[in-house]
Amino acid sequence: MVIGGGITGSGIARDAAARGLKTLLVEKDDFAFGTSSRSSKLVHGGLRYLSYGNFKIVFESCAERYHLMTTVAPHIVRPLHFIVPTFKKNRQPRWLIAAGLVLYGLLSMFRNFRHFKIVSRAQMASLVPGIRTEDSTGGLSYYDCAVLDFRLVIDTLKSAFEQGAVLLNYCKVVGVSLSEGSDLNVVELEDKFRDGSEVLRVRGGVVINATGVWADDLLRSAGSGDRFNLKNSCGTHIFFDVAGAGIKDAIAFESCIDKRNMFVVPWQGRILLGTTDKFCSDNPDNLPIDPASVDYLMDSFNKVFPEFNLTREKIISAYSGVRPLIGAGNGESVSRLSRDYKIKVDPRGMVSITGGKLTTYRLMAKKLVDRVVKEFFKERHLAPCTTTLPISGGDVTEIKGLQAKITNDDFRHLIENYGSNSRVILDYIEKDPRCGKRISPQYSLLWAEIDYFIDYEFAQQLSDIFIRRTTTFIFAKDNGISICDEVARHMGKQLGWSEEYVLSQIAGYKEIVRRMCVSI
Repeated sequence: MVIGGGITGSGIARDAAARGLKTLLVEKDDFAFGTSSRSSKLVHGGLRYLSYGNFKIVFESCAERYHLMTTVAPHIVRPLHFIVPTFKKNRQPRWLIAAGLVLYGLLSMFRNFRHFKIVSRAQMASLVPGIRTEDSTGGLSYYDCAVLDFRLVIDTLKSAFEQGAVLLNYCKVVGVSLSEGSDLNVVELEDKFRDGSEVLRVRGGVVINATGVWADDLLRSAGSGDRFNLKNSCGTHIFFDVAGAGIKDAIAFESCIDKRNMFVVPWQGRILLGTTDKFCSDNPDNLPIDPASVDYLMDSFNKVFPEFNLTREKIISAYSGVRPLIGAGNGESVSRLSRDYKIKVDPRGMVSITGGKLTTYRLMAKKLVDRVVKEFFKERHLAPCTTTLPISGGDVTEIKGLQAKITNDDFRHLIENYGSNSRVILDYIEKDPRCGKRISPQYSLLWAEIDYFIDYEFAQQLSDIFIRRTTTFIFAKDNGISICDEVARHMGKQLGWSEEYVLSQIAGYKEIVRRMCVSI
């Protein structure tokens, strides 16, 4: 019984089900609702961790990045060219970063997409128009990877489902009873959308606590005296329009304000800027956008790109996510706390995991399931771990065999977001050509995709589709407001919603946009 529908829980459910364990995963909100849809959307080796001596994390991350890019999720994990500008007053000079990139290559066993290069001052001005030049010392370039984090979660979950796992979103755990003897453990669940106060009691051999920032809370409610002593780190990101910025590659730069590492990543005509990194005591269920964090991001960017003059009016969307960091910190800055993960085993039948990175989720899941098998299922003859095979949508040979039944732009949109699963959406269009039409001319979203999200991707709410199945919320200039009525009514027909419920969905999504978008 896996509690937590983020990237870690998704990876565990896939691994456990593939080995032959009967698996249930429950999530109190939508899948990827928390940290796993609010990350920096990077699959990276952790170059900056080298300066803290975290060689193990870098080695594991580089290996996992290679697996994700080449075999596990090649349809959505793509190489990303980074340029690192350096300036005279940088905390880290160019020669030191170059030395770090040599070590980075060694730890990745030279399996980076391409080798790093030294960039001269003149080349920097040419590669990145509009960048500050007066104190430039040139820079370097190297490769990492990018991914839409929520798509990685959903496709991993679909793989778990295909292996026989039962997946329940909007299903809250209200009680955990661990057995002292040979009895099965009990998890009590409440369906968010079921009328009344009916509690579902589920019995199973092992409870997996994969709740991320909520891990200590679940340990406490289960009566365990053990804790991770989590320090939560809040990271704010903003998206703005690429027009006028002259940025074609990802840029990793040092903030002039506090010398923190920051990045700029182009995404489909938009630019992602992040991230802040500070201790957070706010409720992670309803995290507000901190205006001071937005000011910090804009000020840091404008000092490196003075010609652009980023203002709030240019911001399209913003989001804040909370990352669980292990340990009390002992006065250390949040940047120095470990990004590693830990596993704790309660002999009564509960195994907990937290920490880590999006990049290493597959390895984290493997190590946890290995531990579960060793501790609780050693008499069972289970299949070995197979999670280096493609997740749902990742069969690149099948992608090559698909034929376009729509415009080239729309076909490319499907392939880039759903990989080999595009065949299912194309089948909708073949049965009803009207499904192949765009919902609105300014959106790439097709009506067939809405049906697909409902039938195959567990979408139950309007916000599920706009925020955690597509890029509508983060990329659209109006965050999807202009089409939310039509989409909500279409979902209502598919799911049997009343008119009152349709209106509540529309109002609810507009409130999310109002709360999370600083430009509105």
